[in-house]
Amino acid sequence: MNTEFNQSHKPNFFILGGPKCGTTSLYYWLKQHSQIYFPEIKETHYFSTDLHDHKRAIRKDCAYRSLYEKASAQHKILGDASVFHLFSKDAVKNILKFNPDAKFLVMLRNPVEMVQSLHAQYLHSGNEIYEDFEKAWRLKNERIQGVGVTRITEDPQLLNYGEVCKLGEQIERLLRTVTRDRVFFVFLEDLKQNPDVILRDLFIFLDIQEENIETKVYNKATKRKYPKLQRLIKYLNRIKKDLKIKNLNTGFGRYHRKFNSIEFEKSLLPHAIKQELSTFFESDIKKIEKVLDKNLKHWYE
Repeated sequence: MNTEFNQSHKPNFFILGGPKCGTTSLYYWLKQHSQIYFPEIKETHYFSTDLHDHKRAIRKDCAYRSLYEKASAQHKILGDASVFHLFSKDAVKNILKFNPDAKFLVMLRNPVEMVQSLHAQYLHSGNEIYEDFEKAWRLKNERIQGVGVTRITEDPQLLNYGEVCKLGEQIERLLRTVTRDRVFFVFLEDLKQNPDVILRDLFIFLDIQEENIETKVYNKATKRKYPKLQRLIKYLNRIKKDLKIKNLNTGFGRYHRKFNSIEFEKSLLPHAIKQELSTFFESDIKKIEKVLDKNLKHWYE
């Protein structure tokens, strides 16, 4: 990976994740600030060199650099928001080689809720073929071996719901590399209750002026009316990309996203599977409690 970069256009703030923890809302909120620049592509995963190429939207230095060409002198903060950078074992090391002075933001959520939301998101995108959550959860360790993996799967390792949602383990790894004062942690439940307070504290962390921000919620959980249709369309798009066929701009994609999307309502899990999830994540949640000195017993008890 080429780490040379125009200093005036060098990203210095990285939203590392995690997925389904409110990163999209925060990305759009911060884009409103006059001193912050984010590119239009939210999840480049440029630095996550251990993820599959299908997941990495940007892989070349010149393409990554071009994302920041429109940043101006007024932009004190140049951001990157790639939600699997926290899961990646390579991303933070690559970021620090690229910019040793980088600051980081990590968003956290009860993993018992997070894992259900992530499954719904994968169904929405066509990345998951098992519509039954319990079945997908049971097979999590077998996905890397090819179970339920198709040509349109972005990265089999990201279908291991248990590992992806172990945020405690991931922030422990992060803080073995980065000092605590360079990381700003946000809990999704706190962001929902007090978005203005979170933003004010974040502006202080970034050393920029406070500004009024519209805190509209983005990326609400949705699901597909017809998941198989979504997977077919994604499959055709993959073929088109492999054949290097340019986008025809027919408008069908926008129509399909609207027609085939409905609001996702989280269903109540059977007590046994909910207890299983709580037990599975309890030790990991306790790592978050220890690192951040926060009582999270309501997540697992």
